[in-house]
Amino acid sequence: MKAIRLHSYGGPEKLVFEDAPDPVPGDGEVVIEVAAASVNPVDWKLRHGYIQAYYPLEMPSLIGNDVAGTVSAVGPGVSGFKVGEKVFGTVPIASRYGSYAQRTLARVEEIGHLPAGLDFVQAAALPLAGTTGHNAVLAAKAKAGDRVLVTGALGSVGRVAVFYARKAGAKVFAGVRKRQLEDAANLGASALALDDPEALRAAGPFDSIIETTGNMEVAGAMMAFLKPGGIFAAAAGAPPTEGVDIAYVPGRGPEALLLTIAEDAIRGDLVLPVARTMPMANAAAAHRTAEAGGAGKIVLVN
Repeated sequence: MKAIRLHSYGGPEKLVFEDAPDPVPGDGEVVIEVAAASVNPVDWKLRHGYIQAYYPLEMPSLIGNDVAGTVSAVGPGVSGFKVGEKVFGTVPIASRYGSYAQRTLARVEEIGHLPAGLDFVQAAALPLAGTTGHNAVLAAKAKAGDRVLVTGALGSVGRVAVFYARKAGAKVFAGVRKRQLEDAANLGASALALDDPEALRAAGPFDSIIETTGNMEVAGAMMAFLKPGGIFAAAAGAPPTEGVDIAYVPGRGPEALLLTIAEDAIRGDLVLPVARTMPMANAAAAHRTAEAGGAGKIVLVN
């Protein structure tokens, strides 16, 4: 098969479209013929080697987490999934096979059946961002009446977190840069400039803060606006801070959660726009664009 492979850590140019061994499913695994795979920040962080202390890659390595496609083979012990069924979900991070390929391996507990009303491109955009955003709201223990700040609210995880925090009945503040306030006004939350300390002080203190930017400078600055006893839900990491309850957010979920997120998207309640699609062979260009920021969700297609 053809796949995007990484032979050493580095920039986008390290991603090479080349021949790779076909995956063979083990216990509890299925092979997915990949139709679409979205680009997430964790993908280019893996490529750079920024998180190799936690997720070391064995070179040559295949990367990519989100996937949507068709089951082409099932391993021993697999029930509930059959060859020919359309599925979506995530591939284990730093595993033998990433989703930037013609075919990949996935664990059955991390995929779901593709529901009617959702195409492959839309489905590939949802899993990692959707489960992370949803789980962040749970980690923040957001409830009716709480004042919740979501940083990076225009990003994929941020949009999902804003939606589910609102659904929980919280008063939600969509944290963005000043120049993004107009765009954030369409999220259904109160747009708030993270680079405006006076505005933050006026809106806070917050019962919980959901941090999705992965920027440690931003994360550290926001802790000053957390109510004593509040929860800082870190969807993309956070600097250790004395006296702050930091809840680290898992970025995966079972089929039931994937389907809940998908159903909200199909109804149009949860909007996670795909900015562009690009051929799988152009993964390097996709990474270059995504890493520059502000490009929106990019989905690679076969």
